[in-house]
Amino acid sequence: MIGVTGTNGKTTISQLIAQWLELVGSRAAVMGTTGNGFLSELKQAANTTGSAIEIQSTFG
Repeated sequence: MIGVTGTNGKTTISQLIAQWLELVGSRAAVMGTTGNGFLSELKQAANTTGSAIEIQSTFG
């Protein structure tokens, strides 16, 4: 798990990290303003961080 914090650029950095991980053969999912899930299957989210139940159902 990798967390990205800060004021600006979180979405860009998290997307780049996920893309790089997939390029080297790992599965990577993101949670943020562009949606939640694996990059090829992003699902729109009401909040950038869902509840524990939403997170487990998306990534579990």
